[in-house]
Amino acid sequence: MKFGLLFEIQTERPFEDGREAAAWHQAIEQAAMAEEAGFDAVWAVEHHFLVEYAHCSAPEIFLTAVSQRTSRIRLGHGVAIAPPPVNHPFRLAERVAALDIVSNGRMEVGFGRGFSELEQRGFNMDPEHTREMAVEAVRALPGIWAPGEFPGYQGNFVDLPARTVVPKPLQDPHPPLWWACTSPASFTLAGDLGLGCLCFAFQPPEELEERIAQYREHAAGARDPAGAFVNNQVAGYTVALCLEDREEAQRMGGYGYLFNLRRWIDYIRPLATLPSHRFYAELLDNPLLEALDSVDDATEAGRIGGMLAELGYCAVGDPSDCIPVVKRHESLGIDQMLVLMQTGGVPHEKVCESIRLFGSEVIPACRTAS
Repeated sequence: MKFGLLFEIQTERPFEDGREAAAWHQAIEQAAMAEEAGFDAVWAVEHHFLVEYAHCSAPEIFLTAVSQRTSRIRLGHGVAIAPPPVNHPFRLAERVAALDIVSNGRMEVGFGRGFSELEQRGFNMDPEHTREMAVEAVRALPGIWAPGEFPGYQGNFVDLPARTVVPKPLQDPHPPLWWACTSPASFTLAGDLGLGCLCFAFQPPEELEERIAQYREHAAGARDPAGAFVNNQVAGYTVALCLEDREEAQRMGGYGYLFNLRRWIDYIRPLATLPSHRFYAELLDNPLLEALDSVDDATEAGRIGGMLAELGYCAVGDPSDCIPVVKRHESLGIDQMLVLMQTGGVPHEKVCESIRLFGSEVIPACRTAS
């Protein structure tokens, strides 16, 4: 199993005194450290308007900076928002190809539609159609990257003329393609499209077993893949903070997990009433979320962090706490474990300690076991 470090560039208020800029520079330093620590990939999200939750609205800039500080580690859009009102397919193709060139062929690219109403309506999109828009854009991209002139593409929402788009990716025929998966329908769709599955779910790993099995079945039988090849891979996801001091890790990691979860809930709630996003309503109908929302002090956050680690919701604690959580994901046949360490309220130096300890203790233990 491979390991990827995921970045939202979360930034806790207040933003004065250069806190936002510092978060960007610290994240770049953390990404470079991940290569030294033995991680296989760095992933950066694309989100817009999601204050505190994700200030990574220009992941191509972040990934370019990381590409020049590293030489081996894979670099992933995790994920690029694919509907044309946010990223026109020609511009997205150019951006990924240029990143593939400057990184010497290390790019991976995932796609999604943007999970919040702020993003979807902020770019004047009807949430009921964003999934179809994203799928059409992804289907157009491999033809844009192919040698010579792109013949054009016409769908219900994407209409592209014939053009020769340059540059072309360094990887032949193109970088591996992925799809963001949360709802059961998105796992099936990713398989049908022949795209890798990026699991973004706030659940214990065992609850994903059926969805992953559905994905594998559909990916194995993909008859009309979006890309030039089927990328039959699954990446799991967890929030992590691994420190020598278990109590400190659970206190800080518990706070970071709650910071991340609460803001995610705030941003998905407006779409939960729509038929196209009914899975959000199912997620929000969870007594655990109400209980977590009442936690408001560091001591309680530490207790919650330990409990959530035992349940498999996150990997916070010392290496002996984190390793079992990762192995539970691995038992599902996960190909890559994505970990989010840079959460709101966790100091830069603790994220760095966590990266080093995860690399020296957790990754070798899990790779040896596999």
